[in-house]
Amino acid sequence: MKKITAVLVCLISLLCFAGCDVLGTSSKPETTLRDVINIPEFDQIEKRLSKKGYTVTYTDTAGQYAGKGIICVNGDDYLELYKLTNMEDCSSLMEELNRSHDHSDKSVSLEGSEAGNVVFIGTTNALALADVQYELVVEKNE
Repeated sequence: MKKITAVLVCLISLLCFAGCDVLGTSSKPETTLRDVINIPEFDQIEKRLSKKGYTVTYTDTAGQYAGKGIICVNGDDYLELYKLTNMEDCSSLMEELNRSHDHSDKSVSLEGSEAGNVVFIGTTNALALADVQYELVVEKNE
């Protein structure tokens, strides 16, 4: 009986002090992924970028896709941003834009996001000046 008691005491001690998650509580914080999205209206993008010398063009279609777009160019800096009607068109347009631009710092396709169905591609400078933002943020829950 002493041996059984000693074994039980050892097992209980190991469970308590070894950091095992026997009771379903974890000492590690969990993480959450969160989208940070800022897609200004086209007139705001135009206002910001035209002040910086960009040529701004609007389009009622995005090639074969239903939607509206804005294209802003200043030398090697550029931004193309489209708001599409159909979510299914986002990935196809994104592929086309990636093929048509030799240099881009960021290209993003947002399907069904809080900003709608949005596709954009551009240089860091143009995106920053237009205040177009998309980041996936990892947050630790304490």
